[in-house]
Amino acid sequence: MADFSVEISSDGTFQPDPLNVPAGSLVSWNNQTSANHVVSAPAQGTPAVGDTPASPNYVPAFQTTNTFPGLSTTPEYYIPSSAPAGTTYPYSLDTGESGTIVVVGVKVIPDI
Repeated sequence: MADFSVEISSDGTFQPDPLNVPAGSLVSWNNQTSANHVVSAPAQGTPAVGDTPASPNYVPAFQTTNTFPGLSTTPEYYIPSSAPAGTTYPYSLDTGESGTIVVVGVKVIPDI
């Protein structure tokens, strides 16, 4: 189940945009339009090659299934737990609208 959700509004925009999330989050899109939609995102960062590890912000290209009105997308989009704060992940709707996910830092509050 997704940690965060972006609404695909009836006017074709994303709410919120940008979506701020901590690293390690799962994101889905909730289709509030009257048409089916697919959300996709390009590959980010550098994949592992041979003995060289992937970059901390690496994610492969992504595409959801065809999502019916009123439902949320599957699969969810995973923001790597190693993604540094400030990393941005662009995505787009099959009709051309685009949005952004931004990785934000999390401060740990110590026990008292």
